[in-house]
Amino acid sequence: MLTVYSFDPTAEESCETAIMNALVLDSTNAEALQTLASIRISQCRKPEACDILEGLHRRYDAAIRQYTARTLQDDLRCTDEDLEHINNLPTPEHCVALVKLLLECAPERRSFASYSEGLLKFVLQFDDENPEVWYLLGMSNKSMETPDVEAAIESFAQCRVLLEPLLKQLRLQRQHQPAAPALGGAEECEQTSIETLLCAVEAAEADLVAAHGEARVQAASTAATEAMQANEADDSAMEEVVAAAVAATGAQPAAAFQFTAAAFAARGPQLWGPEEEDEWSTDDEENAMDAS
Repeated sequence: MLTVYSFDPTAEESCETAIMNALVLDSTNAEALQTLASIRISQCRKPEACDILEGLHRRYDAAIRQYTARTLQDDLRCTDEDLEHINNLPTPEHCVALVKLLLECAPERRSFASYSEGLLKFVLQFDDENPEVWYLLGMSNKSMETPDVEAAIESFAQCRVLLEPLLKQLRLQRQHQPAAPALGGAEECEQTSIETLLCAVEAAEADLVAAHGEARVQAASTAATEAMQANEADDSAMEEVVAAAVAATGAQPAAAFQFTAAAFAARGPQLWGPEEEDEWSTDDEENAMDAS
């Protein structure tokens, strides 16, 4: 609202009045509270904004913890009270919006960087291919009281991996349409957004180099790239196992599950560490036997 009417001298006052009216009707409305925090930031009243954001994060964190603590049995015997708790769970979009405000206030309250990290890791459970989320995670790692350089570089590297193919695809589309003077409005906006995000990643990486030295950042970047390549190899291995299971069992679910379980157990040392392998050999093996 404030952006749309930003050239109106009364825009800020009108926006704040509308938000206050919304909060009179529902004092817990997350969107209204986030907007109010944004207004307070623009008014250089960051302590008030920080208090609002602290309360919002407390609510989001409690809902997320309650959700992640649920078990399969809880889902099966879901009650009306359980549904109410699930409905209170913040959406990924709300989490990302809150993270942006938290990071803006992180210089005032360093705990906000760790708050942001926790929210973003929750969001990644639903969508781990969103480059903006990886960029924000990198900024959270970078903004810690003791910056986690390796984690920040890994997050920025993942952001690049997701962004560069998109940008390449848009540029190829432009090359293959020489008669068109420019991309359409939506495509032009998308390319600009991608380029802007890439520039932001480069700027953040440059800040890390200036603060922590090129050698350390380069080493972290190399390690992150190798880790991503290893993960891709593991994903390919898992796809091969599942395909072999379907082929060997005639796509019968119970038998395919047993075949896949045996293959994972055999490949465990390559795919997982010792702890994960031990965990698989107990609970999941019992599940496989029950499925048969």
